[in-house]
Amino acid sequence: MDSKNQLEQLKQAKSLAMNNHADQMLPKVLETTETLLVNALENNNNNPEDKECVNLTKFYVQLFSDLLNHPEIPTSELPFIAAKQIDTLSMICHLFKDPEILKISILTFSGIYPILIDLVAKTSNEKLWNTLQKFKKFITTRWKSYLVNGDSDSNNDLINDSKHIGCKLAIVKFMSQCIIVQTNKPQGQKDLALSKSNSPHGNYLYNINLSSIPDNHPVISDKQGLEAESKVLLGLLINYLIEEPMMVSSIFIGIINCLAFVMKERPQTTSRILSGLLKFNVDAKYQLDDTSAINYKLAKRYVERCYKNFVQFCVKNDLIKNSGSLAPFYSKLIKISQTLHIIGEETKGKGILNFDANQIENKINETEREKVLKYRLNIKQKYFNVNATTNSRGSSISTGSSTSNTTTNETPIPSSFDNQTQTLLNNLQNYAMSKNNVTGFFNTTPTARDNSYGAIFSLMNEVDSKQDLSQLPQDILSKLATEAIFKTTNTNLISGLSVVASRYTDLMAKQNSNNSNNKRKMENENKIDEQDNKKVKIEQVKNEENETKTEMIDELENDINEDFDVMKYLGKPKPMTSEYKLEMCKRIVKKIMALKENNLSPQLTGSNIESPLDQIKLLDWNNSKSWYHILIRLATRGTNVSQEISDMIREELLAYILTDFQKHISIVIEWLNEEWYSTYILKSDDSEVNNYEKWSLKILEDLVPFMENQHRRLFIRLMSELPRLEQAHFEKTKPILLDPGRSALGFQTLKFLIMFRAPVKDTIKVLLEEVLEQDSSLKEQIQPILEKYYTSA
Repeated sequence: MDSKNQLEQLKQAKSLAMNNHADQMLPKVLETTETLLVNALENNNNNPEDKECVNLTKFYVQLFSDLLNHPEIPTSELPFIAAKQIDTLSMICHLFKDPEILKISILTFSGIYPILIDLVAKTSNEKLWNTLQKFKKFITTRWKSYLVNGDSDSNNDLINDSKHIGCKLAIVKFMSQCIIVQTNKPQGQKDLALSKSNSPHGNYLYNINLSSIPDNHPVISDKQGLEAESKVLLGLLINYLIEEPMMVSSIFIGIINCLAFVMKERPQTTSRILSGLLKFNVDAKYQLDDTSAINYKLAKRYVERCYKNFVQFCVKNDLIKNSGSLAPFYSKLIKISQTLHIIGEETKGKGILNFDANQIENKINETEREKVLKYRLNIKQKYFNVNATTNSRGSSISTGSSTSNTTTNETPIPSSFDNQTQTLLNNLQNYAMSKNNVTGFFNTTPTARDNSYGAIFSLMNEVDSKQDLSQLPQDILSKLATEAIFKTTNTNLISGLSVVASRYTDLMAKQNSNNSNNKRKMENENKIDEQDNKKVKIEQVKNEENETKTEMIDELENDINEDFDVMKYLGKPKPMTSEYKLEMCKRIVKKIMALKENNLSPQLTGSNIESPLDQIKLLDWNNSKSWYHILIRLATRGTNVSQEISDMIREELLAYILTDFQKHISIVIEWLNEEWYSTYILKSDDSEVNNYEKWSLKILEDLVPFMENQHRRLFIRLMSELPRLEQAHFEKTKPILLDPGRSALGFQTLKFLIMFRAPVKDTIKVLLEEVLEQDSSLKEQIQPILEKYYTSA
């Protein structure tokens, strides 16, 4: 049978299945189509240009999309259907260049990404997780590639190629989906019902988010890296609105619409999104090449209307409130919305065709065009080339490389475990994951089946679950127990202890009853006429009873009092390896950084303390500052005996700073001053590494590419407040001086340092002379500085 007849038969089968028993027929049609497609590609040596393969692929991706949206397909079946097809869908995206195929494939992956993350969270399927991360990286790195298929022989960024706009909009939708899935759900936010009709990101959204995945998940282990990646993706979307110089109305509108749904699902992103929207200047966008004035005017009008609708949507849904920290945003955005409404009414009154073309046109000149090309190249290198190999902070700036590497290199269960221990832990994990919807304990009976410790303390149905924890090593059991106690709530802890206490009470009552029965039996059997013998027997029984009670009570008290010998059961602790120390330090740092988001009351004193367990919290805690004070001191003084641990803390600080360097500049200055004090004054660092020099240069290296002219005060403050400046520091700032768009920022900063920081004056002169040699066009800016400040009187 030829391919044309096969395709016609598949179309007929799809048409029949869509209206008759779709839940049974459509998955079969999809599997048949996949088999034929794979065979066709193999027969044609994976040639994406073959007409048969192209037609069959278009039918396959559209069928896959229709199946996922079909109302009769059970929601519970979607993850398994998607997991079977993910490899084929990924292969199609890598092979084909057809814009229609790519667009539908990316949109389909956008829809199945949450349900597959949910499947990995429940089944710990590492292979599926790695496939998802690779596929995600492939798509997100196309955001700033010059063509969707990965070619880089063109200077266009999809802005003049209308047939690829759909692909870029699909990538926007996918990135917004990643932001929602890879961000913690705020406490108290209600989950939407799982359905196929209430999702802004396709009709098959699952309510999966980072907060629903356990911190110690064996596969999704780098939750912090995933959340950092979501922040980077959000920054890419917002920065496109602000920094893209051309009027790409379709992309602007797509981003604004997606950001509205991101705000609705994850309110913690509101301030960042609204700050970006306020910087979005529609009037500053240039007219696309080969675009008429009327099309440019219409494009502006559509974007302005979208902007207005965004504000009205947010106000209507209480995403922007005229209170608290959002009040300034509310007043500004309302004014902008009203102004855009007035402009729209005036345009409608005059007529869209009634305008002066010369006043409307806004063509880009050649100088600005060169800046645009340089800006795009820098962004591409910054996000997708440089950091893809050097990023080790877990911030996933390379949009996925960090997270995928983490999950691939880390093993959930150490290889040092024997096969039996690994099997027991895997079985326990599978059992626990299958019961993740159960609240409370499985076994709450107040009576123990026997007097063993396992029967008294067990809150799990050992017979039904078939989990024999006694086979696990003592050190593993202690870790499981302490982790469970650490994670549990006060209510659950008290409830569990009450069950154990009831079992102890029941066992003691039974023991007392048995002793009484034994006493009566002994008295009846040993009655004698002689009074003396009777007294002796009675006294003997009393002594035995008291002795038994005393021994039992002593044993129980020894178990529950402070003199309980833990070492008798756990053995001598093993020395911690360097790898284990580093792992524990990472957890400690993570916990400290998490405090910045906890809303602990700063007046947690006296009667305000709800329970004795709350007394362990630090009093008068300042969440906004204290956490990084602690980390800075740990890195510079507390852990300097281990360079690896200290550098790990510094990496975490740097990753946090780079998420919003404008707000975190004070942390940078405090940190580097502590590094200088520790290195040059205390001289507490015995290693050969100069930590102040190393990390001050690294911070400049990471911050300089993002510095723009609007950051003048911030950059001047940073350079003037660094405790020590040397030639290497100025070398890191040289790219700003050589950049025509930012040179003013660099020269203003140097003038300030010349006037107010005399010790670096000679070093700056050397820098200016070097820059002048490299770029003679800067003579008009450099020569006046040299003549004014370096010419002797």
